[in-house]
Amino acid sequence: EVLLFPSDEARQKLCSWIGSATTTLECCVFVISDARVAAELKEAAARGVAVRLITDDKTALDGGSQVFGMASAGVETLVDPDYELKSGAAPVPRHMHHKYAIVDGRVLLCGSYNWSYSASARNNENCVVTEDVYLVAKYSAEFERLWREFKAAAPLSQQQAAIRIQQIERGNRERRRFAAMARSHRA
Repeated sequence: EVLLFPSDEARQKLCSWIGSATTTLECCVFVISDARVAAELKEAAARGVAVRLITDDKTALDGGSQVFGMASAGVETLVDPDYELKSGAAPVPRHMHHKYAIVDGRVLLCGSYNWSYSASARNNENCVVTEDVYLVAKYSAEFERLWREFKAAAPLSQQQAAIRIQQIERGNRERRRFAAMARSHRA
C-alpha cells in the first residue's frame, strides 16, 4: 500500500496502521508534532502495546512537539545524542532523520512522511506500507542498533530524560515570558 500526502484519508490510514498494533510498535521518526498520530501511539501504549520511539533531539524541543507528552504517557522514548564522536576526530553534528515505524514486527511504514500536521495537510509526502520480510528485518535491525546506541549515550532513563528536558524547556519559556513582561512594563 502507498499513502500519498497531503491527504486526510492517507493520514487516517496511517493512524489505522498504528492503531492496529497488538504487541509492539517501534517508531523512528525525525519529528512528531501531529497530535492525532501521537494520540494513536499513546493509546497503543495504554492498551499494553510495547511502544518505543526514537526521535531527533532538536525537533523534540520544537513548538508543537508531542514527544514529551508521549514519554510522560508511558511511551519509551529516546532522542539521538547531540553529536557522534569519530575516533581521533572532532565531534560531528548529526540528526536522527529516519521516518519509519514497525508494527508488531511484521509491517513496515516508511517514506518521506514527517509525522507532523503540515506533512499530512500541506506537503507532498509518501509512506509505503509493506509486509516484505526482508525490508521489515532490515529496518528492525536498524531500529535495534539505534536503540542500543542512544540508550547507552543516555545517563538517565529515557522517561526521566524526556520529563527533565520538558521541565527545563517549560522553565525557559516562563523565564522568557516574564522577561518580556518586565521589559514591556519598563517601556
